[in-house]
Amino acid sequence: MDAIHAFAREGEVDNLLKCIESGVSVDQKDSEGRTPLHWAVDRGHLNMTELLVSKNANVNEKDNEGQTALHYAVMCDREGIAEFLVKQNADTSAKDNDGNSPCDVCESNWPWFQGAKEKSH
Repeated sequence: MDAIHAFAREGEVDNLLKCIESGVSVDQKDSEGRTPLHWAVDRGHLNMTELLVSKNANVNEKDNEGQTALHYAVMCDREGIAEFLVKQNADTSAKDNDGNSPCDVCESNWPWFQGAKEKSH
């Protein structure tokens, strides 16, 4: 795992900014294809998620399983982050390698997400 992924995972904003400013790609992938955004979402760091998106992180970047950050947000039941990602044009119908979209794997009944679920089916 590269430093930028560890900083995103641990919520270390200052160190992550230094990485980006030194030229490390905001969408750099680890061995599993996860970007810093995947890690920030997985660990529930909304502030880090917002920062990465503000630095032009690709909200629809997929890991080796074909999952986007929004897949991670819905599977980890991180409603605030999921809602933020959708507002940043995250694709609610992006299919992972198993053919599942974020809408398919979302078990929560988030009112703001219902419209997206209906559109994807």
